[in-house]
Amino acid sequence: NTNDDYDITVIATPLRQSIEILETILETGRSGMLFDIASIKSPIKELLKEISDKGMKVTSIHPMFGPDTDLLTGKHVVFMNIDSHGTHLEIMKLFESTTAQMIEMSIDSHDYAISYVLGLSHIINIAFSKVLHDSGEKKDEFSQVSSTTFKDQIEVARRVSQENPNLYFEIQHLNSHSMQTIEELNRVIKEITDAITLGSEEDFVEIMHAGKKYFEGSKA
Repeated sequence: NTNDDYDITVIATPLRQSIEILETILETGRSGMLFDIASIKSPIKELLKEISDKGMKVTSIHPMFGPDTDLLTGKHVVFMNIDSHGTHLEIMKLFESTTAQMIEMSIDSHDYAISYVLGLSHIINIAFSKVLHDSGEKKDEFSQVSSTTFKDQIEVARRVSQENPNLYFEIQHLNSHSMQTIEELNRVIKEITDAITLGSEEDFVEIMHAGKKYFEGSKA
């Protein structure tokens, strides 16, 4: 839309389309405030900076919930300061009447955190579901002997499996921090595998203790 008679422009499209839209805005200019809601900021970081350098009012936000969310209690919205106009502070005012928790963060810190918060949690559940699929067993056979842990994990994995796979690919592939997180996951799986293969109960217990230590005093 070439009409520029808007106070706020929101780019709420898949990331690859958001790049195209931001490139167009960079060329044509925009008089009102604008922001994207992309899950990953690495691919658009430079574009946003260039838009800001041209004097446009721009910020970047990430609502940490999907479109099916009704109540924002306990939900987080991350705001990134891009320009020198304090545009992110103006956009934060739009959420003042809600119960959402507003978090200010740099773009680089955001993508690093997202590689764990979304990237790691997604990939573990995607792998869990694929292993179950490849087992060739029927779902009801597992459910007959299901444990509490299995039931909890199944519920999370089921939700992940119903999400947009193209978006989830973007979250992994387009985040410059993703491979480091995946390599960490592979390293830890090898540590666990080695402990089991070598029969080292001490190493296995140490791995579990490290996990327990992380959660001690944690609000997560």
